[in-house]
Amino acid sequence: MVVSRLLLILLLCLPLSAQAGPATETLGKCLIGKTTGDDRMVMMRWMTVAFASHPAVADVVTLDRSKVAAIDQAMADLVTDLLVTRCHDQTIAAVAEAGSPGIALQTAFEALGGTAAQEAMQAPEVNQSVLGFSKYVDQKKLNEVLQ
Repeated sequence: MVVSRLLLILLLCLPLSAQAGPATETLGKCLIGKTTGDDRMVMMRWMTVAFASHPAVADVVTLDRSKVAAIDQAMADLVTDLLVTRCHDQTIAAVAEAGSPGIALQTAFEALGGTAAQEAMQAPEVNQSVLGFSKYVDQKKLNEVLQ
């Protein structure tokens, strides 16, 4: 149950109604501080596979299914290592404070996911792709609204 909840949290990163407390914030900081750029790219690869599996992008994205199991395994290893070893005490404190593993882990992994996304955006190729739509924006209409 906790694992399936964690997976849902990692995918959706939607805020829950409960507020995070100091222990949950500390867990988020630990996750960020105890991961490397390579660790965060493991997370980004896993999230990319997850989103690429959506039927709405099937006509745009080709997913190499032969790599999915290895990416899932790398993510499982990372999450286990982070929560059980690298941030053990912070995980226990955050879950105790929140009263729910889902709330504590969602909030903490949102922080890590944000950091991973920021790192991915630093790649010139990603930044260029994100800005690709801008050449099609009707600047005149947009400027009228923004002024």
